Amino acid sequence: MAPPAANVATATLLDPAAETAAATRRFVEIEEELELFSLEVEGCPLWDLARFGIGERVLAALGLFEKERGGGARARGRRIRASAGALCSAAFRNPFLAAPCEFLFLGHPRRVLRGDGRWWDPYSDPLADSLGERALVLERPNAEGHCRPPHSRRLRHLDVVPLLAAARGALWRHRLAPPLRNRFAEIEMRLIGAFGQPVAAAAHLEERLALYRAQYPIYRALFRRLRPAALFVVVSYGNEVPIAAAKSLGIPTIELQHGIISPYHLAYSFPPGAMKRTFPDHVFLFGDYWKECVRFPIAADRLHATGFPYFDEERAAVAGATRKEQVVFLSQWSIGRALSRLACEAARHPRLKGKIVYRLHPSERATWREDYPWLAHVPLEVVDPATVPLYRQLAESRVQVGAYSTAVVEGIALGLQTFIANLPGSAALDPLVASTPNVSWYLAPEQLALALDASPAPNSLAAPRLFRPVALANMHLALANVIDCT
Repeated sequence: MAPPAANVATATLLDPAAETAAATRRFVEIEEELELFSLEVEGCPLWDLARFGIGERVLAALGLFEKERGGGARARGRRIRASAGALCSAAFRNPFLAAPCEFLFLGHPRRVLRGDGRWWDPYSDPLADSLGERALVLERPNAEGHCRPPHSRRLRHLDVVPLLAAARGALWRHRLAPPLRNRFAEIEMRLIGAFGQPVAAAAHLEERLALYRAQYPIYRALFRRLRPAALFVVVSYGNEVPIAAAKSLGIPTIELQHGIISPYHLAYSFPPGAMKRTFPDHVFLFGDYWKECVRFPIAADRLHATGFPYFDEERAAVAGATRKEQVVFLSQWSIGRALSRLACEAARHPRLKGKIVYRLHPSERATWREDYPWLAHVPLEVVDPATVPLYRQLAESRVQVGAYSTAVVEGIALGLQTFIANLPGSAALDPLVASTPNVSWYLAPEQLALALDASPAPNSLAAPRLFRPVALANMHLALANVIDCT
């Protein structure tokens, strides 16, 4: 386990994992003291919409979370392209013009390029494919728009929703009543007092309320038009408005797990007795381990360990791969600067020269030379994720180093000796470090050298606990139970 943190209001980042844990615990204490789970405005359960974002702001203010980089001309170019793409999508991929469907998916905009030359949503597409013409996938744009060509067979874009919401906002401007504005200010000042850092909580609360007012009736109209028997969401936080709209129409909502769930993830971990009214009715989890990680705001019988179909497919495809004497560092933009420096330090170790691979996160592909120039001056290989499939790289490596990405957990299940860098966000994997063989905290390059010198580890016994096998069959059984119970 990570050591306990110092006072989170004044600590330097001597132990980011412990400090993240301490900050999260303090945040939960404050929201309980202020009874924020009962904060409701005009029927909007506002703390549902704002909790995760404000928690991120607290961690960012403490230096425990980094917002995605990128601004200036590059950001303006993205906005221009996104605006043009939104108009095109509204005309040609408008979900209001789609035929009714039985199963509706709010997919993930960050897709994966596979060997067939198409961009896959690894979370939605396998299940949607298995449901055939009964399924329809709805997709928000990512920072660059929509990935093309997409694999999703029946696909519509949600770009029209913010366009309609902007029109509604222009026609019906709401002002906050003074008591509500004072309440928002009280919450912000309480957080600032507790953490000793500026936290723009009031602005975020106001923004979330405006979003709910503008988008809720649009999603209700869309779902009444499509008439699904169930709504799947890949990421429930950020999708509270469509979930609320679906619930108001009696449509069961199901989340497909997409990443790490931990006691410090405020979108999933809740104190005893706390309720999130816009949480999905059911969650399809990767495996049984994830049921034990947190206190979810729904009953245990609504948590289904179904597996991850994409993992099943990819693991089967690389089953015969030969492992190299190779250590792969798995980057993320939020901790890329620190992790890339650790990789450089490792690459200079006499035993590790030429054996370090630094795998970029997709969001780092275009800017890594600018953001991490030191990577170009050490004996390691920088890998573009678009050129080497993730599972192939993991299957060909013996050791991995990362912080808190889903790829790290996939590597554990594929049998890699795993080291978790104690960086902001890595507290999410603290329970895995404590309970899983071949997983430990990363302290120095010598650990990697010793791991390469040791006999290759057998396939991880943790795999079935992390990712339940035969996922698609499990999902269909769980879905039948969900529909039968409604």
